[in-house]
Amino acid sequence: MWFKENKLNKRKGITLLVLVITIVIMLLLAGVAIQMTMGENGLIAKSNQAKKEQAKAELLEDAKLGYLNLKTKAIEEKSPTPEYELLLSTSEFLDKYNIVGDNITDKKGNVIEAKQEILNTLKMLYPKTDGKKTVGGVEIPESDKDKMILKLKVLDETKEIYFGAFGISESLTPIKIDYGNGTKGEIVDLYDGESITYNKGEYIIKVEETRYFAMGGQLHSFLGEGIEVEILNWGKVTRNKEYFDKRWNIRIPNVSKIYEPEPEEIVVFYENAKITEIPQDLFKNKKGIKDISMFIGSKTIKSIPEDLFKECPDIERFSETFSGCENLESIPENLFKYNTKVKEFYQTFSRM
Repeated sequence: MWFKENKLNKRKGITLLVLVITIVIMLLLAGVAIQMTMGENGLIAKSNQAKKEQAKAELLEDAKLGYLNLKTKAIEEKSPTPEYELLLSTSEFLDKYNIVGDNITDKKGNVIEAKQEILNTLKMLYPKTDGKKTVGGVEIPESDKDKMILKLKVLDETKEIYFGAFGISESLTPIKIDYGNGTKGEIVDLYDGESITYNKGEYIIKVEETRYFAMGGQLHSFLGEGIEVEILNWGKVTRNKEYFDKRWNIRIPNVSKIYEPEPEEIVVFYENAKITEIPQDLFKNKKGIKDISMFIGSKTIKSIPEDLFKECPDIERFSETFSGCENLESIPENLFKYNTKVKEFYQTFSRM
């Protein structure tokens, strides 16, 4: 009897010991689990950190997109490069974020990032160039934004080019020209211009007070081959609408590239154009004009964008627009779909 009771007590002791050990192990595991979940490096902390990083990444993407939109608008309006701080006051940005002191918070008041950190990132990603822009590999400073700027490529050993101002002498403001070869001048009339001889190479020509401007052969003649011209910047170009009711006011030969849409009021004579494709947005600013530019004598234009004249609802005349473009392969069926006010198609596609 005693033996049985002693054996039973031993079993109870062992069971109690196992229970204690089990409880201790469970407490240790619980502590580990709590530490893993609630500790400084626990799951909750990591989850919160991940949310913060996600919020920062989203803020940065919104800031980048917002600033690029501001830059694009400035380019379209030919305005100076916007300040980085301007982003923080846009309605799009403030619809999603708040500026609280030196911090940027979400709409619940949670701090996402220091304001200066975002501005510094934008400065690093989109450095300013003091108002300068680069077009066709040429840096154009803010001081030249109102000038018409051309890149002249002389392919022959020498080439004589005549510069004139197609206008009325007594009422014309002289145009100022930097010929790009170290010489400058002023011109008041087409037939009292300047002949400049260029050697083979590249030259940057800058024209101020541009209302009427022509370059080509001597005394208004065709220049022929031997050069190519890239139009880098139109600047402030206008025309006397009354005097030039049916005529061009800008004449540039052998144009091989056009980097931006034409200003609204001008009509350009692209003599012997060397472009292979007409930019689809070339005439997007022409909502109020009655005449349109012409590509007379081009041997390189093979096609015409179907929506080329879509933004020109007031055009009344297509005069010699593609005259002499003998390598045109087709004409889009809806090319003139939006030009319901046209009164005259004069030699629009004639052979020269």
